[in-house]
Amino acid sequence: MIAGPRALPVGLGVVPTATAVRTASTTAHAGSTFTASGGLGTATAASLTLTLPSSTTATAWTDMPRLVKNVAASIAGFQVSARLAATSGLDANTFLPLALRDASGSELVLVQTSGVGVVTVYDASGLVTNAGSLVAFNGTEGFRITLREGHLTAEYSADVSAGQWTPFYRAADRPTIPASPWTYTYLAMNLYQGSGAAGPVSAQWADVQTVVL
Repeated sequence: MIAGPRALPVGLGVVPTATAVRTASTTAHAGSTFTASGGLGTATAASLTLTLPSSTTATAWTDMPRLVKNVAASIAGFQVSARLAATSGLDANTFLPLALRDASGSELVLVQTSGVGVVTVYDASGLVTNAGSLVAFNGTEGFRITLREGHLTAEYSADVSAGQWTPFYRAADRPTIPASPWTYTYLAMNLYQGSGAAGPVSAQWADVQTVVL
């Protein structure tokens, strides 16, 4: 006698959608969860705001206002995105990075815009691409960094809330992986000022999210 089909135990046999998996693995990071460090300027974790006074140069990691959080993600499959919500006083010597770093500030991968909207991407070995001028500083724009099995994709969005991202860099090979790659789990935003601007400089980030892929 041929047995009939058996009922699956409750909770089994249901395959989650890609959207459900992504939602379950996505973490939104409130400003208050970041560690703010002043340097020569100030960083306010409550609003993810970085500021420097007029005529101030901040080029060393220890001098820069910065916001850092250990997101404890594997770099083998990880994504981070953030919106550049507000800026003021920027010039061509201002740089606003969104980066994965180690505890000492060394970058694994870094995407940044200058104060005139020129976007560059760095890995642990240095500059990997100059993407040209993208950012208009309208408060809706953002960056997204994806590491999948060590391969890097950097994307830009003119409106983060619309969920439309345009890749401007894809690594043909893996980005340079430094020694002890498992230590590069810190998400950081900092304010680099190559020479003192004429007035105060500030930048505010928002909608910071990470996804375990």
